[in-house]
Amino acid sequence: MPFREPRIRKVEGSVTYGPFPTPVGGIFTTFAILVAAIGLCAMGIDEDRLVCTPDATCVITRRLGPDTPPFPTSALRDVSVEIESGSKNRKYGVLYLVLDDDSAIRFTRTDPTKAIAVSDRLRPAIAEKRAVDERVRGPWWALVAAFFVFLGSLASLRSTLRKVGRFRLDVVRDGSALRVQRSVLGIPFTPYNVSLEGVVDVRVERKWLGDTSNPRTPATPAARIVLVDRSGNARPLTDRPFPGFATHLRAAAALRAILGLTPQPGGVEDQLAKLPPVTTPLGTRFGFAWLGFTVGGLLGLALYGIVGLSLGLLRAQDGISPLALVVGFGGGAVSGVLLAAYLTRPRPPR
Repeated sequence: MPFREPRIRKVEGSVTYGPFPTPVGGIFTTFAILVAAIGLCAMGIDEDRLVCTPDATCVITRRLGPDTPPFPTSALRDVSVEIESGSKNRKYGVLYLVLDDDSAIRFTRTDPTKAIAVSDRLRPAIAEKRAVDERVRGPWWALVAAFFVFLGSLASLRSTLRKVGRFRLDVVRDGSALRVQRSVLGIPFTPYNVSLEGVVDVRVERKWLGDTSNPRTPATPAARIVLVDRSGNARPLTDRPFPGFATHLRAAAALRAILGLTPQPGGVEDQLAKLPPVTTPLGTRFGFAWLGFTVGGLLGLALYGIVGLSLGLLRAQDGISPLALVVGFGGGAVSGVLLAAYLTRPRPPR
């Protein structure tokens, strides 16, 4: 009887590895830096223009704020400059127009030297009742600072995006390689292959992100999947660890099942089974429910008014009716409480 080689089992399958826990702190930091950059940019591009015609009116137009109502040129009595201190004791010059009724019109912040120069040109023009056309621009350094702060937000965003996303693991080449492809916000990255030749185990290598010795900035638990061959050599699937631990255990257990590896005592399957669910204390859940009730009710009431005004069913001078309280506030409050209950429910760890 002729000898027949044993049939080789074809290994195939795919595993979704992730998504990883979202670094809320990184997102908040990026947003805060971006808001600061927008504020500095607004300060730098701001401009107020004063145009006065003799024996007529003065008009003040503002690039970012509402224009000042025109007033008679004859009402313009004087001009003054005040030096204000901002953050980090930075000095600003603020120009004021003084009118006959002792009221003052404030212009945008600028450099002290620029504010003084504009006032020096305006004072004789007012005294001689000449035509005036002056511009007060925001400080030039604000745009430079906004540029560098914006670069800082991009660096923070890059650091945050390096910790998020998911991987798709596909067994290819008849089980001889693992195709690894990462995606962030649905955008796929270039895939790469990791050899499965001689792989006898799939483990999770636990790491920490951050400085473990600094109590003010606690480190974040992280991990990555590694393949182990017969010689004990490790082949990491990723070049760095990613946040979370349970997510890595689930993907490793699924990959072991596809490769036909038998569960071992103390292996990823046992570690995954021993992880307790994430629970929220009852008092905290009640606090979030109350927050959802109040914030959700106010948002629901606002949405009710916006929709009613858009459809012409409400008028701006209408008061809050019982129907608005029941549908708007009540619907929003119920939605907020349900959302809080869902977000604080017992759930598997990540």
